[in-house]
Amino acid sequence: MRDDLRFSPEELDHTAALIRVLDSEMRLRILLLLHDSQRAVHELVGILGKSQPLVSQHLRVLRDEGLVAAKRCGREVAYELANPTVIRIIHALVDHACEFYAPAADTTRRTSVPGQD
Repeated sequence: MRDDLRFSPEELDHTAALIRVLDSEMRLRILLLLHDSQRAVHELVGILGKSQPLVSQHLRVLRDEGLVAAKRCGREVAYELANPTVIRIIHALVDHACEFYAPAADTTRRTSVPGQD
């Protein structure tokens, strides 16, 4: 039997909270963009092609969870990663997700008939 019960309820709760925060393609993209450099909200809006209110809403979630930090730069607010470890977590999740879903994607490709999608 595996030792999966070694995690405390508090540890599992924190893990579930992090998974909920990362459960958004938009938030994943924002975090990856902030890994490169600090960015103002308008930069993120331009890169992501989404509305300012939507990007700001996602930034607020990330800030509330301590994953990004906001700094006022004159009239603008710039965001940066507060915890760079999250980038390693994202990379690991992407790697595992690609491995996990690759067999299903291969099966779908082999069984689909061209032109009937």
